[in-house]
Amino acid sequence: MACLEPNAAACVLRGTDARESDVLGVAVGRGNGFHASALIPEWLALTMTVCRGVRGATTVDTDDRDEILKATTQLLALMIRRNDIQTSDVASAIFTVTKDLQSEFPALAARQLGWLEVPLLCSYEVSVERSLPRCIRILLHWNTDRSQSEIHHVYIRDAVKLRPDLNVVPSVDFEELEQWIQEHLRDDC
Repeated sequence: MACLEPNAAACVLRGTDARESDVLGVAVGRGNGFHASALIPEWLALTMTVCRGVRGATTVDTDDRDEILKATTQLLALMIRRNDIQTSDVASAIFTVTKDLQSEFPALAARQLGWLEVPLLCSYEVSVERSLPRCIRILLHWNTDRSQSEIHHVYIRDAVKLRPDLNVVPSVDFEELEQWIQEHLRDDC
């Protein structure tokens, strides 16, 4: 069916044909000057699921396998709990470590919490002379209907220095957190 709308984005929303160049022109503000998002009804925009980034970081005292896994598990547990994240809504996760941490892949902590189907990636953080040592960072790609301002990023231990503006994590009862972690750990990872 041919598109009879003067705005190509309206054709896309109605499921009719529009030339790709028309849609791209609208999406970047060229062509007739409309942006595709302006045509989405408000009720639909309020219920749309989008992929949001959830950031977190922590540090460890030494390059020790158990310490890396414990710190990563605690950080991930806090990120999950502060944002009420369900594993099935996580598109992927990226874990980075500074080059002074080599004893374990931090993504193993996510596997141990049951994230068996979530794509995970580990990498080194860019090595900058003044960077925070022994630091583990996580970036979750989370499918949610929450707005960007409703996302709670989590920075704990010495990593609070990285983003003091986002350090709004309430005091953590680490005993209670460890109990929650133990309830969610898998034996087969």
